[in-house]
Amino acid sequence: MGSSALTLFVLRPSDMESAVSFFQMVQPFELVVVGEGILRVRASFYETEDWESLHQQLTEELLIRTKAFTSPIDSNLDLSLADAVLKDLTFGFHSFPEVIAEAVLQGRTAFVQAVRRFVEGAVGDELLRTVLSFIADDLNQSKAAKNLYMHRNTLLYRIDQFAQLCGIDPRRFDGAFAIKLLFR
Repeated sequence: MGSSALTLFVLRPSDMESAVSFFQMVQPFELVVVGEGILRVRASFYETEDWESLHQQLTEELLIRTKAFTSPIDSNLDLSLADAVLKDLTFGFHSFPEVIAEAVLQGRTAFVQAVRRFVEGAVGDELLRTVLSFIADDLNQSKAAKNLYMHRNTLLYRIDQFAQLCGIDPRRFDGAFAIKLLFR
């Protein structure tokens, strides 16, 4: 995955100021204060685990309660469409697949359609078909490879590519669930 973003929802304006200062001190991130308590932090060198650790550090050291999620950055993915979804989530750190599933369940069609376009554009038809087949076969690698008439290592390579390109790992429950909901 290329560039990624951490989107934070912060309740109090003073906490927003503290969060902005925190991120400016830690690394030279690109900070975008969207308004209404939303702060988006972008970087090309951070993975989900890095963001989660940074979010934990922010909440433990500054005692700021936030709702946060990570996502890839892509021109086909309007992250502002996820802001309303984020506000409805519980406080804490959420993965991109969790936000996708919640958006589908909330009926946030604009964001869901944007994510579908993003995934289809990022991975292409063949990788998407492979992953959907893998999910349909209950995440059973051997069964999916057999049904797709491919070597198991080829299937694993394609699943790795999918996860790398769109930031959703279909081998994990939340990733498989999000993809299943997106393309049902």
